[in-house]
Amino acid sequence: MAPLVKLGNHYKKVSDFQKRIPNIPRILELDHLTITGNVNLGKNVTLRGTVIIVASNSDTIDIPPGSILENVCSRVRIANDRLLSRAPFAFWSIKIRKL
Repeated sequence: MAPLVKLGNHYKKVSDFQKRIPNIPRILELDHLTITGNVNLGKNVTLRGTVIIVASNSDTIDIPPGSILENVCSRVRIANDRLLSRAPFAFWSIKIRKL
């Protein structure tokens, strides 16, 4: 079954999509993806299960290359301008950039 994918207004134009997601992530085990706000995916990112990433209007979230996100919601804690989360197979830290 194909995953349910919901992308916010930052992805309406093909050029905006390609700028933020220049390399298509691995989604073989993805059930649901929601991305809202200015979120950039690095190269070789794997998405599994349900992944929800929300950047506020004044922030940019950069998912580092090689990240594995499984059953992740970006509504976790922010420490020293870094969004921290734990996925089952990877610990990742996402740099938050102010616009």
